[in-house]
Amino acid sequence: MRHFLRYGTHSEKDFFLEETEVNSYDAAIVNANMLAYTPKAMSAFALRLNKPFFIDPQTHAFQHGFEYITNKNGVPKQSIKNLATSYGGAILSALENSGSVSLEDFSSEEAKKNLVKNVLEFQRDTVHNIVTTGSEAEYVTFALNDEGSGLSRENVTPSGVIAPYFYIDGSNDSALELNVAFVEEAKRFLTDGGPMLIAQLVMSKDALANDSFRKKIISAYASCSAKKVFIWIDAFDETEVSESLLQSLKSLIEGVASSKEVVNLYGGYFSILLTKIENGLEGVCHGMEYGESRAVVPVGGGLSRAKYYFRPLHKRLSAEDFLRIIGNRQGWLSGSKNQEFAREVCDCHICEDLEQFAETQTYEVKSKNGSRRGETSTSAAKRHSLAHYLVSKKKEFEFVEKSDMASLLKDLGDAKTKYAQSAGDSNANHIDRWIKVLTPGA
Repeated sequence: MRHFLRYGTHSEKDFFLEETEVNSYDAAIVNANMLAYTPKAMSAFALRLNKPFFIDPQTHAFQHGFEYITNKNGVPKQSIKNLATSYGGAILSALENSGSVSLEDFSSEEAKKNLVKNVLEFQRDTVHNIVTTGSEAEYVTFALNDEGSGLSRENVTPSGVIAPYFYIDGSNDSALELNVAFVEEAKRFLTDGGPMLIAQLVMSKDALANDSFRKKIISAYASCSAKKVFIWIDAFDETEVSESLLQSLKSLIEGVASSKEVVNLYGGYFSILLTKIENGLEGVCHGMEYGESRAVVPVGGGLSRAKYYFRPLHKRLSAEDFLRIIGNRQGWLSGSKNQEFAREVCDCHICEDLEQFAETQTYEVKSKNGSRRGETSTSAAKRHSLAHYLVSKKKEFEFVEKSDMASLLKDLGDAKTKYAQSAGDSNANHIDRWIKVLTPGA
């Protein structure tokens, strides 16, 4: 079982680099646009990481519509421009013409070869070239030779490279066929060895739910030349989706994992449980608290509020819902300083101060239509919430690893019995769906 953590912003780097109880992951995944936008900062991060890392090439980002890769002024984001320049060909041409790529742009073998070459070289060589031949190379070499620097000479290339990929929607045979063709071309490109080859499968819930198409996807990815398959189901919130979709995800994983190592790029506790089944997940990735599900096409939103990750139900709860659960239990407002709370909910030192989770501040947003005031969590509250979340994920991985499925299912059922009434159906009913799908023979 592998615990992957997605690097979202540079403000999160301390959670990756500090040797604390929250630093418990096995490997990091970085989005390519971050590397394209701040290559020197990302290279410095990789040198200090001392853990395997992978770069998501994000080639799908160029297919959804020009408006999704621009800023509020309608101009392409600089990180996207840099990435398109590195990839070249149809991707760069589409951006320069304020458009998006189509699958037909890669119908020729030459177009496929060029994209594969540029995408793989970007992942494989960017950090290596900066630290070995860039303007800071002499300083980096000096620092690497200092045993006390904490830098790793090994971490200048990712542990695997991901072939280009596009989003599979509905029953889109052409996207499926093109993605597999990219994998096979990548295999030919990597004949000289180097990092392992990874295929990435990004698909809609409709494609997942289509039984006949799902079987076709399984057949294609299970037999492709990649050693590992990263999967991403569009906006797949494991606590919200139906029982049938959970069963479809389980079926997809069992099929592909019959011959590949499979990692869910955006997964929660249900995915961690899927590491226990035969032909299950090899690993699960999540972001910094918010990343257990993610929409393929970015959606807007207001300022976020800190939430408390309630480990018994394996779900983030609003301050109101969390306080409703613990408010009528004697002494639980003292958090982990209370022995019963520490035993039943969480014993981490972060939970010694529950008031920090609910700390808020007012904000004002001005626009041409006037101003709008609201309330959001303070930076301290968000950081507090994130630290607790990461400790909770560490404990979940450890608990699942040492337990058998029968014990894990019983634990879920016990939690539902204890907390469903106070938590409310919307915060607890997912437990029943998980148990039904994961019960052997389901």
